Amino acid sequence: MVKRWNVLLAGVSGVGKSSLIAALCGNAGTVAKTQALVFHGTRCIDLPGEYLMHPQLRRNFLTTALDARAVLFLQGADMRPGGLPADFLRNLGKTPVIGVISRIDAARANPPAARRELSRLGLAEPFFAVSIKDEQSLEVLRQGLAERGLWTEQGTA
Repeated sequence: MVKRWNVLLAGVSGVGKSSLIAALCGNAGTVAKTQALVFHGTRCIDLPGEYLMHPQLRRNFLTTALDARAVLFLQGADMRPGGLPADFLRNLGKTPVIGVISRIDAARANPPAARRELSRLGLAEPFFAVSIKDEQSLEVLRQGLAERGLWTEQGTA
């Protein structure tokens, strides 16, 4: 099966998926709430958080993930666990899932709690810790994706 997009960004609402895509791609500015799947060339798919927050929509996430070479799963450093079942992300089979701790610069950031939640969901370290306001953390993520053949400046690997 040919994977049409490099990465699918997933996580609950408010975790910063759309903001992270904009920052990674150098598109600063206002980011709108994602109401439906948003496709960014061949580089990535932005998934509405509701696809994970509502059990009846989780099948849509699993189906969409089939078209991605990898899933970037975001957990906000300042957010409570999203209510997904333990090991939920193992349902993706052979699609690699990369853990990202977002919003590390938030006032109530608790990166160790975010790490525990990503582990509970079935992800293995290392996790990327990022802030959209910290270009160095974004560059570390870009490099990590590039090493996996998932990111180039042109958007395709």
